[in-house]
Amino acid sequence: MRSDQLFDRLINAITLPVSEGEKRAIVRWLLEDRLGCSFATIQSGLNTEKDEAAFDSDLQRINRHEPLQYILGHMDFYGRRFSVSPAVLIPRPETELMVHQVIQTVGKSFSGKVIDIGTGSGCIAISLALELPNSQVLATDIDIAVLNTATQNAARLGARVTFLKHDILHEPFSFQPLDIVVSNPPYILEAERLSMSKNVTAYEPPGALFVPDSDPLVFHRTIAQKAASSLKPGGLLFLELNEALGPETAECLMRAGFTEVALNKDLDGKNRFVTGRRP
Repeated sequence: MRSDQLFDRLINAITLPVSEGEKRAIVRWLLEDRLGCSFATIQSGLNTEKDEAAFDSDLQRINRHEPLQYILGHMDFYGRRFSVSPAVLIPRPETELMVHQVIQTVGKSFSGKVIDIGTGSGCIAISLALELPNSQVLATDIDIAVLNTATQNAARLGARVTFLKHDILHEPFSFQPLDIVVSNPPYILEAERLSMSKNVTAYEPPGALFVPDSDPLVFHRTIAQKAASSLKPGGLLFLELNEALGPETAECLMRAGFTEVALNKDLDGKNRFVTGRRP
């Protein structure tokens, strides 16, 4: 079958309640991965041995709202490909902004000690280890299956990261002295769950997403408090946050004693992460 014809047939086979543009994006990504060629080649009408039936399993999973990243088993982040599974949160492009800010702030020659709390796929820790090759990078998570995925990503990408099982909410934080603490902790309110896409709520790990409505800043407050006593003087804290709780999150850092606290926006102008410095 010609690849351009296959592209059109797969679009018609998607029953998700999404726009035509979103369907085209899904199929484009699927075919580029499965056929191993560019979209320009697909549009040119490449002859392929595969037909629509070869994608039956993929289509069934897509139409059940399963994220394409889990179906393909990977997601690109900061220019590198990371393996992902339902055990780990799918890396978001917005988080790349925080990684970039860390690198821009300290410079490529930075040689200090960094810890990534709640590492998930390891995308933050591994990116920093590779972009700041003189640094010492640690990464923690509460889940062994998550740490296994992160460890495999680090090995495949050639990153030197020490992964450790740790519960930031309930265990002592004994990793000092640190130069940088960075984290993308859970921050979505349970009340927001109903308004979210099924491909997120039905498939991504809830423990990496949601916080109780009664204490939505539990992770940010705890990390700020523990980082304040673990960072060297002048050390830096970077935390991704809920856009609706920017000022409240900044207040957590100030109450923990951080100075130079600043909210940083994403490309849509929304509060995306907060930074602070230990005096």
